[in-house]
Amino acid sequence: MGSKKHKKATSTTPSDVVAPSNGNTTSNGAYGSIKQEPESQAVLQIKENGFHPVPRGKAVAPLPTAIVESQLASMQKQLQNTERELHEKEKQVESLEQKLTSLEEAHKAEQSSWQKQQDELRALLLSSQDALAGLQAQVQKLTQQLDAANASSGQAWLYAYLTSASAVACMGVATFAVMRCRQ
Repeated sequence: MGSKKHKKATSTTPSDVVAPSNGNTTSNGAYGSIKQEPESQAVLQIKENGFHPVPRGKAVAPLPTAIVESQLASMQKQLQNTERELHEKEKQVESLEQKLTSLEEAHKAEQSSWQKQQDELRALLLSSQDALAGLQAQVQKLTQQLDAANASSGQAWLYAYLTSASAVACMGVATFAVMRCRQ
């Protein structure tokens, strides 16, 4: 038996693919010329931007530099705007903190002054009350003496004179206390 010789088919390899200028590719093989589909619009766009198409089965080509730079510029602008807004908010917070501190200090000073005035008025009131109590005791004593003198001497004019003198003394002390309170 003789051996039969089989005709070996020539396979199509990427090295056999030739890209003509019209965008169509042909393959030279055992079965003759095979016409392939024209390149897609995306591949042509990438070629125009300076990139080569990626063979099938491999990673996708990166975005064109112009798109990446545009996205980076947009992100940088957004970051600058955010930083500007943050700076303005920080200035507003700082201003509000200063106002709050000023108000607290003014309130403390006003409260201290008010407390001092209150203490002074309280001391003046106590002093006036003591003086009034002393005058009341003195008036009572004088009244008793006048009653005794009137009963013994029968001179009503002396009683009236002494009564009016004690009333004038009380009015003088009261006027003095009022003037001190107004100060």
